[in-house]
Amino acid sequence: MVFCWCLYRIGFIFHPTWIPTAATVLFAGSLAGNYMRIKGEQIKSRTVYERYFDGAVLERLLVEDSEELKLGGREREIAVIFADIRGFTTISEKRPTAEVVDILNRYLKATTECVRDHRGTLDKFVGDCIMAFWNAPEEQKFPVHRACRAALAMIKSGKELQDKIKQLYGYDVTFGVGVHWGNAIVGNIGSEFRMDYTAIGDTVNTAARLEGVAKGGTVLVSKAVADIFGEDAELMPLDSKVKLKGKEDKVEVFVLKSMKTDKGVDK
Repeated sequence: MVFCWCLYRIGFIFHPTWIPTAATVLFAGSLAGNYMRIKGEQIKSRTVYERYFDGAVLERLLVEDSEELKLGGREREIAVIFADIRGFTTISEKRPTAEVVDILNRYLKATTECVRDHRGTLDKFVGDCIMAFWNAPEEQKFPVHRACRAALAMIKSGKELQDKIKQLYGYDVTFGVGVHWGNAIVGNIGSEFRMDYTAIGDTVNTAARLEGVAKGGTVLVSKAVADIFGEDAELMPLDSKVKLKGKEDKVEVFVLKSMKTDKGVDK
């Protein structure tokens, strides 16, 4: 106002609202520019984090004051999948490292897509083995159906991948998959400096043991899974009960052939 009054005294008329108007426009432009820059950085950071964290877990971690950032867990009923490449150790011993890594990356990409397509939580990679679970961190409808659909999708993608690997390297690559349903402790396990969002318990161990005895191209499920299915899936019981490593008694195991209903399919 003083500046405009001084100009007026020497014969120049300068409207007093021009200065605050210009300042407001500059401020709004600066604010918008900073917002777009920060938003772009957030999107870039999220893209990077999603390569290391499962999407469902990341959503929980990004919530302000999230309890998911604390060590510990809670008991949940979950469906657990383990899958790995049959004969991968032999391949890694005989082939150059570059070929082994390429085969492994193709396999992990295929299985990861199957887990995400069916809304699973990707837990970890252990060498050529993948672990995933359903019904945590968020409760889901038909988690067992979703897990088994993902398992069947892995077998299908494995057959497609098998042809490509055969053409490139001359090796037959098949998957073995195990699925189990039961209670487990789900949460952050580790230390304050390094933690993993994972599941711990006998349910996880049983799924891993089922995968260990599954032949290439087959999905083995436990009786707990079969009981949930009822008539929703085509199951073939094995001729005899199976002795799983670490289990005192033999257990009843089924081969999952196909799904008969659309339960667990997002519409």
